[in-house]
Amino acid sequence: MPHPLRWTFVFLVLFTASATLFLAGTVFLAHLTAWLRTVRDAHLLDVVSAVLAVTGILAVRRALFARLARKPGPIQITSAGSTITEGGPAVDGILADIRQTLTTISISTPQSFPNAPSSSNILDDVKTAADTTKNVVATAAALLNAILQVRHAYRVSVLVRGPEGARPCGLTVHVTMLPGNHGVIETVWGDDWADVVSQAAHLIGSFILPRSRLAALPPWTSWHGRNMPSELFHHHQQARHHLREREYERAIGAFHRALKIDTQNSYLRIELGQAQEQLGLFMDALATYADVISVESWYDRQLWRRLWGVHKTSMDGTPPKRFGRSPHGRDALLIARYRLVSRLAAADRLADQWQRGLAPTDGGTPRNPIRAVERHALRGRLKGWLAGYAVAYCDQQGLTDPQADVFDAGRTRVRHFLQYVATRESAQLVSDYRWTGGRRRPGMPVSQTALNVLAVWAPLYLDFADAWLHTNGTDERRKKPPTAAELDLKIENVLKKKPARAREWQEYYNAACAVAVALGDWPGNTVDEQSRKELARCAVRYLERAVNCTDSGNVSVYAQWLATGDQDLNPLRTTSEFVVFLDRYLPNDELRVPRPENLLTFIMAMHNIALLHRYAAMRAAWWSRLRRTASQEELEAENRVAGMVRAFALNDRDWRTRLELIEEALSFAHRTNQRTFSSALPQFQADPNIRRYFADSSSRSVNEYYDGIAAKRDGVWQRVLALLPEPSTGNGNGQPVHTTPGAAMAFWRRLADELSAALHSDYGTNSAEASVSQPAAVANEPKTNSR
Repeated sequence: MPHPLRWTFVFLVLFTASATLFLAGTVFLAHLTAWLRTVRDAHLLDVVSAVLAVTGILAVRRALFARLARKPGPIQITSAGSTITEGGPAVDGILADIRQTLTTISISTPQSFPNAPSSSNILDDVKTAADTTKNVVATAAALLNAILQVRHAYRVSVLVRGPEGARPCGLTVHVTMLPGNHGVIETVWGDDWADVVSQAAHLIGSFILPRSRLAALPPWTSWHGRNMPSELFHHHQQARHHLREREYERAIGAFHRALKIDTQNSYLRIELGQAQEQLGLFMDALATYADVISVESWYDRQLWRRLWGVHKTSMDGTPPKRFGRSPHGRDALLIARYRLVSRLAAADRLADQWQRGLAPTDGGTPRNPIRAVERHALRGRLKGWLAGYAVAYCDQQGLTDPQADVFDAGRTRVRHFLQYVATRESAQLVSDYRWTGGRRRPGMPVSQTALNVLAVWAPLYLDFADAWLHTNGTDERRKKPPTAAELDLKIENVLKKKPARAREWQEYYNAACAVAVALGDWPGNTVDEQSRKELARCAVRYLERAVNCTDSGNVSVYAQWLATGDQDLNPLRTTSEFVVFLDRYLPNDELRVPRPENLLTFIMAMHNIALLHRYAAMRAAWWSRLRRTASQEELEAENRVAGMVRAFALNDRDWRTRLELIEEALSFAHRTNQRTFSSALPQFQADPNIRRYFADSSSRSVNEYYDGIAAKRDGVWQRVLALLPEPSTGNGNGQPVHTTPGAAMAFWRRLADELSAALHSDYGTNSAEASVSQPAAVANEPKTNSR
């Protein structure tokens, strides 16, 4: 791999050797005859000087090439022509699209909490200059400048290919590294030019990245100096693009495709876990982080021994004699442990998913069996990882059977146990990453102060769970929420250890999350309105300080996580103080109203219906155009489509089932030249019912209003299933489910109208009829309906 100092070192070695030989020759020549000293010595000096000059110039030139290759510097992109004689795309346009795609390649380092990845420009403009001077000195200087002026270290040649069989669009890309012309030639194919251009740009990026200093940073540390598969880089870039566009199902699918190629890349797993959190798959995310810790702990002797002591029942063998250095560096383990603690501490939604079985059917078809099976498998995996903690928890709580008394004991006990584990792990995390512990390094993704705030935040969550666990106990045993002044004092005692000017975004953000816990629904302790306002103002004050200590670009990157995704802020989102904060620091043209605590549940209910509604509307419009020209083959294709829609209505909580519908809708939109299908997770303000909230005549709270809407929308799927043909219809005998184009158009219109009514109906009246079934053990707790 190129290194800027390599050729400089070669030059110094040659210079030293040549100077030594020259001095030795001079001493030897001094003893020769006068005519040899006077005639040939001058010629020898000229020859040696010329050799040194040429060697030095070539070494500097190679060093400049290596410097640009590692930077990486400018890239020269040229056209090799086109095999398409007529009707093809403009070659200049293809090159311009490749340059544009290269400028949006995302190479940012994974962070400690979910965000929209930023884009970095790895393509610089090539500048040219000419020297028109004609004197001898200027000519010599111009010649030297021409030799040493290295404008680019990579050359790319692109050939546009015509259709070959079922592959309509293709580009042959030749990437070379100068000056040695080492490179790669590969042809990429796709269904449209946008996809082919993206693959070509990512092929260029996968060749350049491992040869540059960018590969020394996550997530590509293990590929530094190695040949990276272009498919791996392409899938990762697709995943990050989908994250920026809020297309989380497609992002998770792309991360899984990347992990099939690079199975042990801990940073890809962390990004996958963060995408799962954004989509409300909290059990999946917890299992992902636990897997990363299990893998990376092999490179941390002290952590491995501690985990082995906790998980003796699920870890066999003894610690290895030698522990190597992780190929992914130190950051992956820290981020995974931090996210695991965060996920365990905010255990409300996690406990819901742990206890959830099949969705209530009210006598209809059982729904979401795929997700139920997956949750059961995840419970089995996590039980093995948590078994050692369960034994210690039983000893502390006076319980006997971890399986019956913890894992199967109901939502309240499970939540208390998970937050007990979070408190233990947070204390260990703070201890492990002190500056005196040996693991801490400058520039790590989570600062020591941010970790120290966990010492306030995690125990507060445990107190909250303990209050619910002892709801029927005495007032002395039941924990009470702290006041704003008490929390502010504890947090400031932590923050003051670091100078105010050196504090970072995450330290203040964690402080705001800690205050938000006190805003939760603590049992038996009715906090007066004034105290709630003080807590809300305290939390918002920390959020304001977090925003003010970073730049605007970073705020926009984390805006989605702050406004919707982070479960720690759920109690704060229901307050008017948080609404004012959003208006002030994240302005937009939408109506601002208080948000429910179960915000992600409400958005997902809207998202799933909107996906199928857009697809049904597209097919209805298509059949409307084909009423007179539809073929029998197109009618028979309705069998497959109807089966896919029925599977979606049965398993709308399974991300793979949603992804299948999204991919089909995108392909259908491309085939029929319809507008692009959007699979982005909708914004809260996009729901029409937020405007009706102000007109709601009842005295229901924000949570009651929006939870009722989500529950009623969840009931629409039984009506959708009633509209769909039975699975046996149209199968086996080749008969289509719709015999005429008119029947197909009427079906899709009826389905689209039903889904549109579910999205736009006024649920403000009689919403009290909507209810979400909960286990009997949690009948006295706030209702939730997570994924």
